[in-house]
Amino acid sequence: MVFLHRHGVSTARALRIYETYHDEAIALVTENPYRLGQDIWGIGFKTADQIAQSIGIDKQSDIRARAEVEYVLATLTEDGLDRLFRASTTRRGGIVESRKVRFRTTLLPAF
Repeated sequence: MVFLHRHGVSTARALRIYETYHDEAIALVTENPYRLGQDIWGIGFKTADQIAQSIGIDKQSDIRARAEVEYVLATLTEDGLDRLFRASTTRRGGIVESRKVRFRTTLLPAF
């Protein structure tokens, strides 16, 4: 838990990480801190990214790019796998319209 505290992780989150990964926590977090966003409730991409930056993961790394794309896709598809609601701020006589935009998702290939 000291390792996690040194990298800005609160006691409550450090405890959840340790309860999930046990003795492998340091190795797993050091290898890929972005896995926290998938494995630990209450930790998302933004928190995992802060931890990754503290550990020394480069902002241009492939591991960060993949995690960021997965985060964006998950955020965009919260209402279903094939719909995205995009607010279109078209002003016509003081009315703001909202349009539905449909798209299909495909799984990303493994890096």
